[in-house]
Amino acid sequence: MDLTYAIMGGEAPHLGPDIWLQLADSEAWWTGISDDHAFVDIMALLAQLAQLGHDARMTGISVPIRELLEIQLTLGRTESRLKNLTMPSLPSDGCQSIDALTVFCSAYRASARIYMYRALCNLEISDVLVQESVQEGIDALQQGPEIGKLAHCLLFPCLMIGTHCIDSEAQQTVLSSLEIAGEYLSFGSVKVMERFLKDIWLAGDLSTDFWTMMQPVSGKAFMF
Repeated sequence: MDLTYAIMGGEAPHLGPDIWLQLADSEAWWTGISDDHAFVDIMALLAQLAQLGHDARMTGISVPIRELLEIQLTLGRTESRLKNLTMPSLPSDGCQSIDALTVFCSAYRASARIYMYRALCNLEISDVLVQESVQEGIDALQQGPEIGKLAHCLLFPCLMIGTHCIDSEAQQTVLSSLEIAGEYLSFGSVKVMERFLKDIWLAGDLSTDFWTMMQPVSGKAFMF
């Protein structure tokens, strides 16, 4: 929730990258994931991106290209590690499988790339780099029905990926993912998100900057 609010509204996150790294191996739903796991890196990277986005928005100073290149390299490393993701054997007590966690991480990784390109690099929605990231996210969301309860934790990727979908089939994939989450969570916020996405798609303005596009929903991001 903290990261979603920070990213959508350009606020500084309360939980920085170091906090996410400290959560590895702790007593939470990700118990058993070591501090060198792709999940930890991706969440820490999102916190870093949120802080950079906040700083850039408040000061009007662009993020140094060196930092952007380092983030790009980190994202590339997480992609390689996701392909080789391994986890220890777990009892059949509801814990997610390796495939489920890979899909989950892929959706969040795509969201991080979209945010970097749009909020920090100021690329337009139609830019090839943005749309390649959207497709990566759609590929992950399409596997949502197969990943069990983790599918209900994809609201943030649905929002980030969905706002940048320009293909009708991709948009339907996002709506299907929201439907899965809505049936399980019964959150009224899912309907808020659905209406917001449909308004974005109907407007079809591919030149809108990231902050302007997110403004109608940024104040409600705490619900996601």
